[in-house]
Amino acid sequence: SSAVHLRFDVPASALAVAHKARLLALRDQRITEAGVVVIKAQEQRTQARNRDDAIERLLDLLLSVATPPRVR
Repeated sequence: SSAVHLRFDVPASALAVAHKARLLALRDQRITEAGVVVIKAQEQRTQARNRDDAIERLLDLLLSVATPPRVR
């Protein structure tokens, strides 16, 4: 099987506290109750490509919480 499960432990990570808080506040089914982000990638034919896809999707998720929301 070429599928990849990428796990990222948010509480144990070196992210800034504000980034962790925004990430854990997301209502995303990929984030477990323990604060672990689990990304499954299986679209590509090779494990290396699936790993790259999973990492890219994790980066997209992290970048989505990198900037604080605008105060209106």
